[in-house]
Parts: sequence; structure tokens; C-alpha cells
Amino acid sequence: MKPDQEAAARKRALLDWFETRVNLTEFFALLTSLGLFYVEVDTKKPLRPAIREALAKPVASYAEWPRVLGPLAVLFFLFQVVSGVLLAFYYRASPSEAYESIRFILRDVNFGWLIHQTHRWGGQLLVAILILRMVRFFFEGVYKKPRELLWISGALLLLVAMHVDLTGRLLTWNQVSYWSTVRGSELIFTLPLIGPLLGFLVGGQEMGAATLSRFYILHILILPGATFVLLYLNFATVRRVGLTEAASPTNVGGRRQYRDYLYNLAILIVLIVGVLITLAVMQPVPFYPEIDLLSTPVEAQPAWYLVAPHVLVDVLLGGLPDLLKGTLFLVSVLLLVLWPFVDRSPGKTIRERATVVAFGTAALLLWLLLTIYGVALQGIGAP
Repeated sequence: MKPDQEAAARKRALLDWFETRVNLTEFFALLTSLGLFYVEVDTKKPLRPAIREALAKPVASYAEWPRVLGPLAVLFFLFQVVSGVLLAFYYRASPSEAYESIRFILRDVNFGWLIHQTHRWGGQLLVAILILRMVRFFFEGVYKKPRELLWISGALLLLVAMHVDLTGRLLTWNQVSYWSTVRGSELIFTLPLIGPLLGFLVGGQEMGAATLSRFYILHILILPGATFVLLYLNFATVRRVGLTEAASPTNVGGRRQYRDYLYNLAILIVLIVGVLITLAVMQPVPFYPEIDLLSTPVEAQPAWYLVAPHVLVDVLLGGLPDLLKGTLFLVSVLLLVLWPFVDRSPGKTIRERATVVAFGTAALLLWLLLTIYGVALQGIGAP
């Protein structure tokens, strides 16, 4: 037997040893449900026959615009997990140590500043990608039967990603991050039922030691776990019902196609890393002074994705009671999540949903105009 044949035989023997003890196909199916491969895998079969069967099926390309937004979201999430774990090695979640631990990461840890900056920008871009994805879902009607769950999981994923970013802002424990979190949380605390419940979970509406430790737990454990579950649900739904009829499998399956798809993922990874490093170097988030509870800096503004709700609640609806404002905001959030059951129009095309598309366009334009107004005229909005 030749050396290469002996090596292949040893690999098969090792794989067979594991397969008699662990269902490796289950692990491969988990990876495919996160966007690595878009066909269903028969988990009852051994790994090699299951992969051969999957490769024989035609697969639509999801590495081209706009379907690339899904894989991009997964890759950004994985990057956030890796960079967050690296930062957690040095971060200390206590009011007396948080600020100095961030200073130590930025000043003394090798490449600590780069990891911190790319982690911060990665969270922003993940939210932006998920917003674009939901806009795409709306205008293409990717919420009609049987894809209601795809929309709901995508909307919840967007809300969770916003909360991941919001909780992470407080962890730097500097003057601007503290007051930016206060401004962002003001909107959430106005929600009926949810606001008081959230206040109970994070230790009250005052940002103190209890809030910092609970935000840390939410940021590194609970919310990332929820993100993973929603990503799994999102892509498991895509595998089952497809993203759209236009994305139905038309390509011939095979190893070459799968290899090309992995090449596309590698290109996306290089692109993501390049964009994040460019932003970290060209537009770094400043290192602000330590917290001063007696003064609110001008820079302390809610995140850019909360500018429009803040303008709507504080400026346009400023004269209304907080309970009514919170109720209106909660209704709008529920409307977003449950939209597949609100839109009862019969068709999926823009022409068949003309009234619904007009309503969505008006809502999107209002969101953009309020954001521009808040940033340009009111000075609201923090990176």
C-alpha cells in the first residue's frame, strides 16, 4: 500500500472510530444550519454518505447580492464572539476596575486597541446588515406563507443585536458610554410591562454597580446565546422553505460547487477583516474620560439606530405622557415582529402589494428623515 493510501486509510479508521461513538453528521448539520451549506443533511446516515448525498443536490448561490447578507451576518457574529472572548481575558466588570481594564487593553495589551476597535465597529455593522436584510425581506415579500417564521426570527435577531450593542456600550465605563447608555435606555424603560421588567433584571433604571455586572452577563452570555439560537432558527428555516422562489436551487451540485462556495466565504472573511481594520485605523472610537456623574457630555447620545425613535418620542411626541409614548413605541415593535400576520394582501410581488409597499416605503423614509434630522439638527447619534 502506498504512503498516501495508508494515510487515507488511517483517516477513515479514525473517522469510523468517532462515528461509532458520536453522530458526526449532527455536528455537520449544525454548521449547515448556520449558512455553511444550504441543503438538508440526513443526520441518520454516517458523515461521508450524508455529505456525498448533500453534494449531489443542486444549491442556489447565497454568496451574491443581496442573499449574501445572511452569511455576512453569521460571519460578523462569529467575529464578535472571537474578539469578545479575547477582550474578556482582560476586562473586569466592576465600577472600580472597568475603566482601568479598558485603558490597560488599549495601552498595554499587544493589539488590544485593534481588537477593541474592531469589536466596537463589528457590532455596528452587524446591526446595519440586519437592518438591510429586513428591508430586503419586506420589499421582496419574504414573509408570506410559508416564510412567516423567517421574518419573525429575523426581526427578533435585529432587536437582540441592538441590545447586544447597547449593553456593550456601558462596559467601557467612560463618560460618554455611560451617558449614551442612559439615553438609549430611557427609550426602553418607557415601554409598559417590558420597561419595569427590564429595570428589575438590570438592577433598576439607575446605572450603577449592579447594572454593570448584569449588563456584562447579558452582553457575553445571554444575548449572544439568543443570537445563536435565532441564527440557527433563521437558517434552518431557509433550508426548509428557501429564501425566495427566485433563489430555488438551479445549479448542478458537486464538490466543485461546494469548493467555490467555500472560496466565496473566504473572500467575505477577508473583506470583513479588511473593512474592520480600515475603520479601526481611519475612524477609531475615541477613548473618553472616566465617568463624571455630575455632568452630561454633549457627545453622550443614543446609538445611531435609536436616533429616529428618540426624535419621535422626545421631539414630536414630547408633550404626551410617558406611558402613552411607551405604548406607541411597543406597538410599533410588535408590528415589526408580527408583520406577516398583519399583511393580509394576497400576492407577493410589489404590484400585488402596492398599498403595503407604499406604507413600508413611507415608514422607511420617515425613519431616515428622523435620523437625518436628529443627527444634523439635534446633534443626536453616537457611533
